[in-house]
Amino acid sequence: MVLIHEPLLSRASTQTGWARQRSAEEICASYLLNQDGTISNEHPLRLDQLLERLSGGAATDEHELTLQLEIKSHADEQLAIETAQETMTQVVRHSGALRVNVEIISFWPAVAVLAAKHGLRARLIIACPYVPEALAEWGAAVGLFGVILEGPYFASSALKPWRKAGLSVMSGVINDAALLEPVLSFQPAAVATDRPHELRREIEALLSAANRSPHAPVRAPGEPHA
Repeated sequence: MVLIHEPLLSRASTQTGWARQRSAEEICASYLLNQDGTISNEHPLRLDQLLERLSGGAATDEHELTLQLEIKSHADEQLAIETAQETMTQVVRHSGALRVNVEIISFWPAVAVLAAKHGLRARLIIACPYVPEALAEWGAAVGLFGVILEGPYFASSALKPWRKAGLSVMSGVINDAALLEPVLSFQPAAVATDRPHELRREIEALLSAANRSPHAPVRAPGEPHA
């Protein structure tokens, strides 16, 4: 099981083809691409390597560190389910020694249901809040931990029923402080971003000028984040 953002390997690494068509050894022998498409000096990690690095030692506070693992597949629900099953097997195997909370996140509802059945925190990623009351009822019924909502669609009409049902709500990727500012007024549990350090500085400066403070941690998607 390899940690890589793109199922089509050439979009994220020097390897070619679909991830499902390559062995972990082949993928991990490649080099990751930088955001500008240049080749980095870093290789993809296997999931077990990451879990080993996050195991052992002193336990952290339960709110201090969270690892989100996104289950991805391209137009293949069965592959998403199989990927989730192997991911959860590895997470459960390391659960006694892990120093972090683990959340399974995915656009695939079946993955969220499966993770919840295994007793893991599950977040469903949604593009916009269609029928929020129905999602709240379904989420509570299947044991969903929370949702990740794209920033432009934050609205009280959606967040109120979700939170009433006990669902945690965080924001999808936001990379601009001006776009983040109105989302923070809804007090998301966290905010995903591709530039966590820069965005934190920018939003703190912006809110400081307005004599306000941020309400949510700024996090990098796909990585352990404090």
